Amino acid sequence: MMLSLARTSTKQTTRPFLRSLAAGAHTEAKRRAPAYAGPSQALQQEDQEHYAQLSKRRVPVNPHHGLYGFFRKRANGKPGDRYEVVTTPEDGQMDTGRAWEAAELRNKSFKDLHTLWYVGLRERNLLATQKEEARRMGVSNVDLQVPMSKVRAARKTMARIKYVLNERRLAYDGALKLAEKQIYEGIEKNANRQPFDSEDRKVLAFQRGQIYKERVEKAAFKAPSVPRYSPPTEEDGTPRRGRRRGKPKPSKRSREATTQIVLAS
Repeated sequence: MMLSLARTSTKQTTRPFLRSLAAGAHTEAKRRAPAYAGPSQALQQEDQEHYAQLSKRRVPVNPHHGLYGFFRKRANGKPGDRYEVVTTPEDGQMDTGRAWEAAELRNKSFKDLHTLWYVGLRERNLLATQKEEARRMGVSNVDLQVPMSKVRAARKTMARIKYVLNERRLAYDGALKLAEKQIYEGIEKNANRQPFDSEDRKVLAFQRGQIYKERVEKAAFKAPSVPRYSPPTEEDGTPRRGRRRGKPKPSKRSREATTQIVLAS
């Protein structure tokens, strides 16, 4: 009957009646609710004490575990507070850097490029972890907490490393193709040449024999000994006096010319 009355009456007439009916039903449900619907205060207190004990317990972990690489290590951190979960915007603006240039990366070895790639990858993972932690803590503007300039610098460095490695790969492939081309050209030239016959082998053996013979003759050759100069001596073996040892004896004509010059003076 009430439903038929509500259907035939206007909304302005039935609205207060329906509101009072809903309020009465809600009060009756609260009055009939059982006493064991929720935990008692004693149980809540026990749970709080249990959680407090669990929070004080320290589980031994490996301090060098790889997952700690997703957090930035503090310079002078305590044993329980050695890593930064979230960086403040001020610290993020102070600790800034730039991306590696391609010209700088070209001078690095393959091992250095491999190391730099994983350094950039770790930086991106670290910044992504900080961003997720800031979102979980309820920070309104996450982009201010984690500056995108750092993420962009890490991405640029990794992209340029790939570019430099691609350059080296293309250069290596080009060198291989050039070497293969030279090998094929050499094979074709050798194929066009006439092979050695028996006469060529005889000529080659004769030339080798001549070269070997000349080397043996040069090794056995000895230069003739040159006699040493001995100064003139007297009959008894004593050196002659009046002139230097080894000085040539003046001839008869030179002695006569010297005598004429002396007489003329």
